[in-house]
Amino acid sequence: MEEKKNLTLRIFEAVEKFGLWILEKIHLKVIAEFYRNHIEGMRYLICGALSTVVNIVSYVLGSYLIFRRYTR
Repeated sequence: MEEKKNLTLRIFEAVEKFGLWILEKIHLKVIAEFYRNHIEGMRYLICGALSTVVNIVSYVLGSYLIFRRYTR
């Protein structure tokens, strides 16, 4: 019996499938195959990069709001 996947994983897999389809359409099949062969590591890198971006954006917004409030 197939295990139920949560919504986040289903969305991630849909975006991943779309990205691989785009790579194949623009004739970058080598990169798509590399991704498929190393899918676990690539997912780890993508999630790490996204968490870094979220961290930086939240830090900048938080710093802006705090310093804006106390510099008036």
